[in-house]
Parts: sequence; C-alpha cells; structure tokens
Amino acid sequence: MALGSCNSIQKGLTKTVNKKSKMKITAQRTSELWTYGKKCRRTSRKVKSMNPIQEFGFAWLALAAALALHVTDEAMTDFLGSYNPAVRAIRKRIPFLPIPTFTFGWWLAGLCAGIFLLFALSPYAFQGSRWLLRASYPLAVLMFANGLGHVVGSLYFRRLLPGVYSSPILIAASVFLFLSALSQQ
Repeated sequence: MALGSCNSIQKGLTKTVNKKSKMKITAQRTSELWTYGKKCRRTSRKVKSMNPIQEFGFAWLALAAALALHVTDEAMTDFLGSYNPAVRAIRKRIPFLPIPTFTFGWWLAGLCAGIFLLFALSPYAFQGSRWLLRASYPLAVLMFANGLGHVVGSLYFRRLLPGVYSSPILIAASVFLFLSALSQQ
C-alpha cells in the first residue's frame, strides 16, 4: 500500500481488515489508526467560511494589492518605453482615437493615486456598500483585460512585455473580485 493521506490509509486498512478477518470495521467507527508510525485522527470540525461581505472586502484588497504589484512590475520593466511608441503608431493610423501618451512622473503619480483610492475604499467594501459593489464589476473586467492583454501581447510578439510577470496575479485577483461581487447579489 502506498503512503497517502490519513483518509486513504484508513480506507485501505479497513478494506484489508475486512478481507482478512471478515469483520465489519468502517472508517466512521474507527476514530484513530496507527499507520506507518503516523497517528491519523478523524475530526468532525467544520471549517468556517467567511461571509460574502467579508469575502468581498478581501477580494477588493486583493485587487488593490495586485494592481500595486502590477504597477511596480511595469515601472521596473520600462512599460512606457513600449507603450508610448505604440500609441504614436496607432495615432498615425487612426488620428481621431484619443489615446494619451505619458511621462513617467505623471503616469506613476496617477496610478499611485488610483491605488491609494482603492485601499481607501476598502472599509466600504468590508461594509458591503452597494455602490462599491456595482463599481467592482467594471473594475474587475478592466483589470482582467489589462492582465490578459499583457499575456496575449507577450505571446503575440514572442517576447516578455513589461508587466507580464504580475499579470497572472492581477487576473486571479480580478476574477476573485468579480465572483465575490456576484455572490453578493
């Protein structure tokens, strides 16, 4: 018998005992077994899950932290060095499209202010604020699209784009926020 979890070991030993001695011993009746020098105990404790309002608050904080990590990743890997030339090229093809270019200081200051605002709104998220709940849907979709854009762009250009390292965390946090907001409805 291979080493495994306590439950699989208990079931394996129960089957062995049943086959050899024809005694009916079930895992429910066996409170503990000694197996391979380990003591396995059955517990009847239930894991408490958090209520939906707390989950939404933690999801909001997770997205704020993931965005802070993502901005740090972009700043350290020269995001504007690839963003601004791409915007200029798009403007040449489609001149009426209003896509801004940024200097590093204004870009970083704007994103830091947005991240600070997200953290400042977290008490309202833990209170289950309805307006914040409604605002979380477009925010989660926007952050999901941002993270996915970095991953898909890296696959398309066959090189790692700035911000791609933290994109999976941003995607996961945005899905968590979206699903926790749905559970509030």
